[in-house]
Amino acid sequence: VRHIDGAICALSLRRALEKMCKDKGATQRDLYSMLKHLADIKVLPPILDEMAYILKQLGNAAAHADDMVFDENIVGSMIEFTTIILDYVYNIPAKLKEVQGVLGKSGIS
Repeated sequence: VRHIDGAICALSLRRALEKMCKDKGATQRDLYSMLKHLADIKVLPPILDEMAYILKQLGNAAAHADDMVFDENIVGSMIEFTTIILDYVYNIPAKLKEVQGVLGKSGIS
């Protein structure tokens, strides 16, 4: 989708953020409120909250057929931001837990 229609890609990335919010327990009625909730409960640090807000804004522009061009540069940045956020929320905690388990089994604390 990235190379076919940048706006559709933007919508898909916005959807991924919304699914992450719901997975992390956010029940607010709109994406902005869900992201704010995750920032308030420290799931997202401030810099990632800012990235998520930008993604939400760009996703909204795509959804409402605003006059924005979703070129390769902006879509690439959106994908990068989304990857960073998802890594922080899911992959980094899993990796940390894995390494902590190794340390625990080794008797190192």
